[in-house]
Amino acid sequence: MNRLSLVLSVAAVTVSSFAGAAAALTVSTGNNVTDPLLMGARFRSLANTGGEEVYVGNPDLGVAANRNATDLNWVSGDNDFVLTYDAGTDTLTADVSNTSASSPYSVSFANALGGSNPGLNTILLQVVNRNAGSEVQLNDLVVAGLPVGDFAPGSNTGFQEWTLTDAPITGSFTVTGTLNLSGPFSNSQEASRVEFGFAVPEPASLSLVGLGALAMLRRRG
Repeated sequence: MNRLSLVLSVAAVTVSSFAGAAAALTVSTGNNVTDPLLMGARFRSLANTGGEEVYVGNPDLGVAANRNATDLNWVSGDNDFVLTYDAGTDTLTADVSNTSASSPYSVSFANALGGSNPGLNTILLQVVNRNAGSEVQLNDLVVAGLPVGDFAPGSNTGFQEWTLTDAPITGSFTVTGTLNLSGPFSNSQEASRVEFGFAVPEPASLSLVGLGALAMLRRRG
């Protein structure tokens, strides 16, 4: 076996063992996403100030050309949501249901990933609460059938972020949960919100494995 073949063989074995070990979704505090967010959804305007309350599209979602949006009426208490990515149509859809008379609500964004899912497995979650005396809680989060839990930062806690890695979202998938809202949110449409961003990490592990294998061969030589 020549040196190049040995390098590739070592790399393949190591990457395979990494893939076998990374079977469970993990949650870490903070924004640990170094790669571009490819698509996302934002729940906002929690005081029903007349602005569009749900965005779906390609980040930056603050840019109108990057998104589709819909109006809805948030209610105090539970607001259930479902984010659905359909790999067959490359469409991201956000559905929200609550006790308001006009519920349920839905908005979709086509060509969300440029034609196909490139292997998403990372989610950036932001729960933003900048209104004193008000709370936005994300409860019962489930990603592709895996229960993740609750995210309840409390009142006026500013930006809170979590990174979800090794998420099984490489094809079609759903993300579900409940936004529990309480208190008099301000008229600022972005002061409090919940946002999901989806990313593909760089294949840094494969590069590191290859470099490690080369170093081994040099030491042996």
